[in-house]
Amino acid sequence: MALERCEYSKITVPNDRGYTDAVLQYVQTVAEKIGFTHRDVEALASEVKRVISIIWEFSFEPGEEGTVEIICERIPRGFKIALRDKGAPFDKEVIQRLIPGGINGSKERTDDIFFHNLGAQGKEIVLVKRLENKDITDYYDACELGPYTKPPQSTPEILAPQRFDVRQITPEDAIEVSKCIYKTYGYTYPHDYVYYPEKLMELNERGRIHSAVAVAENGKIAGHCALQYGEKSASMAELSQGVVIPEFRGMGCFNRLTDYLVKRAAADGLFGIYSQSVTNHTGSQKEGHRFGFRDCGITLGVIPLSLEFKTMLAPRGSRISVLLQYRQLKAWDRPPVFLPAHHREMILNIYRYLGLETDLKDAPPESPTDASAEFKTDVSSNMRYARILVKKQGGHLIRDIETKVRALCLEKTEVIHLLLDLADPGTAKTAKRIENLGFFFAGILPGGAGVGDALILQYLNNVAIRYEEVQVESEMAKKLMDYVGSKDPNRFHEIVGNDSS
Repeated sequence: MALERCEYSKITVPNDRGYTDAVLQYVQTVAEKIGFTHRDVEALASEVKRVISIIWEFSFEPGEEGTVEIICERIPRGFKIALRDKGAPFDKEVIQRLIPGGINGSKERTDDIFFHNLGAQGKEIVLVKRLENKDITDYYDACELGPYTKPPQSTPEILAPQRFDVRQITPEDAIEVSKCIYKTYGYTYPHDYVYYPEKLMELNERGRIHSAVAVAENGKIAGHCALQYGEKSASMAELSQGVVIPEFRGMGCFNRLTDYLVKRAAADGLFGIYSQSVTNHTGSQKEGHRFGFRDCGITLGVIPLSLEFKTMLAPRGSRISVLLQYRQLKAWDRPPVFLPAHHREMILNIYRYLGLETDLKDAPPESPTDASAEFKTDVSSNMRYARILVKKQGGHLIRDIETKVRALCLEKTEVIHLLLDLADPGTAKTAKRIENLGFFFAGILPGGAGVGDALILQYLNNVAIRYEEVQVESEMAKKLMDYVGSKDPNRFHEIVGNDSS
């Protein structure tokens, strides 16, 4: 069944030049509503004026009665304007002769001009103007971007086995991928470039991400997943942006995507790859373990209530915590690690579980330094989340971090992660001081600090974590959960408060 066209409209005017301004006003109003710039709107009006002048001159004899239909429609790549009439026939050579650029159109005004002979229904001239670098709602009508509905389990066509062709994304796929993510997450996915097909392709072309799509036997895009690289010199990537449309879930689509991307990461020479699995169920954790990922951290409350899983019907009472999972792809010359004494045993347990050998060093005695600290802060406003990567420790690091955290809290940031490089001797002493600001242990991420492994500390700004809702599968994850919970100062105060009441 064809989808209803939510932004489709038309007007009909007599074949009278006096209606030219009315036609132009109609087209301009619709173009502005769709989101074109003032310059583009004026260019479109100029082109429509040229075309309707041709219709006035060549389609009707003086005194002949007739009408012209002007149809405006939002289409996946922008805006379509069709001018239809049942006047005298003429061929496209008229347009070629009278409009600069002819059927190919003037790129400053429209991207394409088409002429269609409709037989007994007359003829039409179609103008198409693309929306450049717009988000997915500028390509599709609202009705096409409603949430997916889960197909009936009893439908045999849906449950039939499927074979998927998994490959790198192409420009033609980008709109469908953005559409899939929008229909699954709404506008709440943390990496906002996924809503912009051109940006998605640009990042792929620059090598910042590698998007893979799974194509079903009927040619439909069934799912998407990506490797997201950090800094250009990064030796690892995150497996993220996984989405499978409902009719193809449970058929191995995500497994095929994961297998393809793990092999791609290995072929690219990456040392490791990591993923973040939700803890409101254990399904994604099990899939991670199946592909050789091992648990190395628990980050609490990362996913906010506002993250709208459009196909998740069950209500959630609190922010969702995430299990960090890592897989080593090849051996590499790992730098030494300097462990904070109070987390030493737990971190060594994680290293052993990951199967990674460590060159453990004792931190040298501290010496005063006036060197400036350097750190990079990334903020996701829709997630109410911030990530601070300490690039260089200096004499004023603690003061600078405290100032930054205060500012982030005033901006209503709810979860803050801070990454310290375990290859930096200063981390052994600095971690405790940073924890005195309200941070606490989350885990480690091999290769996550640029030079060495990252020690991840987390800070919760008035976020209540319901520990009983956190589901983890492996014994290591359960140990991590117990350890993280024991270090959470917010949980301690909650327990004290409950006892005192």
